[in-house]
Amino acid sequence: SAVVLAVILSGVIYLSLGAPGYPDLPIAERIANSDVEYQNRPSQDTLEAALPAFTPPSDVDKITLDIVEQLRAAVAKNPEALQGQIYLAQQEANLGNYSAARIAQDAVIHLKGAQANADDYANLGVIMVYAAQGIVSPQAEAAFTEALTRTPTHPAARFYLGLMAAQVGRPDKTFPLWKALLDEGPDTAPWIPEITQNLQQIADAAGIRYQAPQAKGPTTGDMADAAQMSAEDRQTMIEGMVGGLEGRLLADGGPIEDWTKLINALGVLNAPDRAKAAYAKAQADFAGQPG
Repeated sequence: SAVVLAVILSGVIYLSLGAPGYPDLPIAERIANSDVEYQNRPSQDTLEAALPAFTPPSDVDKITLDIVEQLRAAVAKNPEALQGQIYLAQQEANLGNYSAARIAQDAVIHLKGAQANADDYANLGVIMVYAAQGIVSPQAEAAFTEALTRTPTHPAARFYLGLMAAQVGRPDKTFPLWKALLDEGPDTAPWIPEITQNLQQIADAAGIRYQAPQAKGPTTGDMADAAQMSAEDRQTMIEGMVGGLEGRLLADGGPIEDWTKLINALGVLNAPDRAKAAYAKAQADFAGQPG
């Protein structure tokens, strides 16, 4: 299966690199400090334990919640059923119940055993990042590393390992990973906007001579402004960006990559009804095209 979660982590990236005083530290000192930070990262369990208990989003309809409850009961009764665990991981992630999604995705990998592929491990890593509110824990790092042992070019694994490097103060490791992803494309890949918005800042922090191409969408300055917004204003900005994509696709259609990006983003925004409507429209648009 493909990685199912959208990448909406600009704020996390900005806050990782844009801490007050960060650019003034000599590069060698930053690298030395990063080794300590890397070794002392909190575990996935610690990060998840610090979060409040999950409650379903208020806009999720009762039918959807009932279906998920039935699925949970069925999987609990028959935990060795691989398809049940796969579907449960997807549904829990769509609800934003990432800790539960992580447990189900762990089960998927256990049940697949040696047949578990790069996407299985990358999915686990992405779920863990969302469960930790954007932080790449040591356990998430291990999942992405496992993905790369199976598919050395796996783009999502490379993106998130680059994010992890930025979070521990190693933009010099982030830059080659993200620059390669930017060069490879495609432009519709969900991580491309995050890379284009932040790669110049990454290069500057690493002391690498780089001139970013003219990027579409928010600039690094825009992201700096966004970091100063209230949570409500930032949410409004994100919803506006997603809403623009949604309106264009519903009215005029578009490539499958854009539909995937939209449906994933609506899942992250806890808008299941809108995601279902987009999925139905995409199915209709691509009817007769199984690939």
